Amino acid sequence: MADELVILCEECGQKNRIKLGQNASYAKCGKCGTPLEVQKPSSNGIGLVFFLALVVFAGYLFFEDKSNVIIKPIKTAAISKPRPEFNAPPVKIKAGILRSRFDRKAIAKFQIKTTAGSDYFIKIVNQSTDEEELVVYINGGKSFLTEIPLGNYSMRYATGTTWYGENLLFGPQTTFAKANKNFIFKREGNQILGYTIELIPQVGGNLRTSKITRSQF
Repeated sequence: MADELVILCEECGQKNRIKLGQNASYAKCGKCGTPLEVQKPSSNGIGLVFFLALVVFAGYLFFEDKSNVIIKPIKTAAISKPRPEFNAPPVKIKAGILRSRFDRKAIAKFQIKTTAGSDYFIKIVNQSTDEEELVVYINGGKSFLTEIPLGNYSMRYATGTTWYGENLLFGPQTTFAKANKNFIFKREGNQILGYTIELIPQVGGNLRTSKITRSQF
């Protein structure tokens, strides 16, 4: 019953029922008469229930629904891969005409002057056939003079300081450009119109150039 205590006699092992309302200090074993040690019920049960409830509540807080929380990844700076080291050996080259495809008489004067600091690898392309008519190499600060057949030509060139051959040109530091105008070598009366091109930046110059890519070269 809820208003009784069951106490086991330590002497004979007899189970004794003691009412909560009586003076338990004088309780004796009903079998052997040994005084019984009676303790008042403690509040540990209530404390345990409270502790368990607190643990459950804390667990609920810890495991509460996070389905509405938006997690965004942290944006980190891109890590660029290092460029492979360029270690190709330089190639010796003799300045002047490397190739020409002149199938007609070359009668028009053609001169190119360059500025010091970089060498020039130049292609002269026939606009009628879209073929390279002339390929020349000029050391920086030097001039090149030749004659070319009459016709309409464009010019593309690569510049740099160290030559590594026609496949690598001037290596990773190669700069590519083209002249923005064509050069028309023609006959005017009894004169033949030629060109002198100065690849030297200067005030009042009349030749504009544009940078191009390796594939366009």
